[in-house]
Amino acid sequence: MIASQNPHRHELSLELISAGSTQKQYKHEDQHAFLARISHVTVTRRGITNMQAIEACSNLAALFLYDNKIEAIQGLHASHRHLTRLYLQNNNIETISGLDCGLGRLSVLNLSGNRIQLATGLHNLPALEELHLDKQRLAKGQSFDMDLDSIAGLSLEHMAATFQSLRTLKLTNNPIQDRYLRQHLVLTCRTLEWLDDKAITDTERLFLMRMEASKAARARRTATCESDGAQTAMAEAEESAAPPIPHLPPYATQYRYPLMLDLCSTSRTRLTCVDGWIGRGLQGI
Repeated sequence: MIASQNPHRHELSLELISAGSTQKQYKHEDQHAFLARISHVTVTRRGITNMQAIEACSNLAALFLYDNKIEAIQGLHASHRHLTRLYLQNNNIETISGLDCGLGRLSVLNLSGNRIQLATGLHNLPALEELHLDKQRLAKGQSFDMDLDSIAGLSLEHMAATFQSLRTLKLTNNPIQDRYLRQHLVLTCRTLEWLDDKAITDTERLFLMRMEASKAARARRTATCESDGAQTAMAEAEESAAPPIPHLPPYATQYRYPLMLDLCSTSRTRLTCVDGWIGRGLQGI
């Protein structure tokens, strides 16, 4: 932690970054060369609202800017090849943005205690292992949502393929509306081991997988029954639309066959004869 000469400072300055580094500047090294070399920076409790100046650090591996007033994630594109840990908890961030700059090695992201309502943009972090989104400070009536079906347009299957490293996720103390969120996350992120400080056991995951398979099977059976019912109703409608065969008394059997042939020629009905019995079968028109 570093001392601040100006308690009213709102932007992250190059001086604050230099002072917050764990490395020392060489005697004849200019500031820009030093900033391009440092790998760890800690600047906390300084009332910072803008972190854009961190773009001066191109070799950054770990960044600690928690307990400030940062409103947006910025300036990370310069260090995208090296950044592995990002701690931005207890700020004023409302949306998860600024992460689409190729942060292919970021493994830890702490955004707890902010003002985030919707978790988005996480598909840009393929190496993510630990994600903290707990204790969001939301206004009365607001809720936190992690929309798994629409995060950046990804389906559950694509999310499962993306989060191949995620092992720890914290969402506690958030007004979450989705009562089945844990179930969805356990099924989506197969590498997830801890959710809200509670271990995900193999038994829990297997139970949920079997339950989902059972639901899918019931849905398929329902669709099949509905399809068969529609086909049966269509056949019955065609049957009822066909011209009726006139009733002939027993003594008029000698006229039955000629009348049936006449009916066949006028209504395009096919005659079938089985064991001397003449019946009517429908022919598609």
